[in-house]
Order: sequence, then C-alpha cells, then structure tokens
Amino acid sequence: MSSSQPNPSTVKIIDALGWVYVQEGQLLCARSQNKDAFYLPGGKREPGESDWEAIAREVREEMSLTLESETLRLFSVIEAPAHGHGPTARVVLRCYECGFHGEIQPAAEIEEIAWLGYGERDRCAPATALVLEQLHHQERLSC
Repeated sequence: MSSSQPNPSTVKIIDALGWVYVQEGQLLCARSQNKDAFYLPGGKREPGESDWEAIAREVREEMSLTLESETLRLFSVIEAPAHGHGPTARVVLRCYECGFHGEIQPAAEIEEIAWLGYGERDRCAPATALVLEQLHHQERLSC
C-alpha cells in the first residue's frame, strides 16, 4: 500500500442522503453555519431510518419542506472524500429526486441556500461537486 493511501481499517465512512432538485438549470444547495462549502440538502441517517425517512426528515428540518414519497427516485450513489472530516473520512451519499410541498427557505443550521450551475462546483463539498458533474453530463445544468 502506498503511503498516500489511507489504511482501509482506519477509513471512516459517513452514511448520508441528499436531495437533488434542479430548477432553471441550477442545483439547489445549502451551506450550514460555520461551514465553507455547499452541500445537497439532506444529511446523516438516524439509527433505524430508511432512506425515505432520513431524507424526508433532513429536508423538512433544513428547508421546511415536505417531500412527496410517491415521486421519490434514486438519482445516484456517490462516494467521495468527506469535506471537513479529515483525510481518511469518506461519504457515501445516496442522492434522490422527488417533488415537494412548501416554500424553499433555510431553517435549522442552514445559513445560506444557493442555486448553483456547473461552473460553481468549486464552491461545493466533493460529493456535491460530483452531483453537479453528473447533472452537467445529462445536460440539465447551466454553465
């Protein structure tokens, strides 16, 4: 094993879910208080929660929205370095798309929301930047 690769036994995996919502060629992203990067709305699963329960709870807490379970569909599963968690931490981010009810507004720990295009992926955590890449390849984003 090379010295630049972390020992697999010391890698920390963070299980998270993200909501992918694109409007007018831009992806909805959120930045939490005291964070320097944008993420997808969503977060970590509580013990025993299903994907649906976790993403619905997190988006309700962060954006004051009610997601529509009947429209839920898996967009992608991404593994990337976990921003702000040290060199051996990785996030496995299960990304979903679905409709919602309510008005998008920051709540809880969310300090800022932003609508980002492909050219703004450097403002995002690595996993969110990969979502922007995928949306770009699907020609769903503005530049």
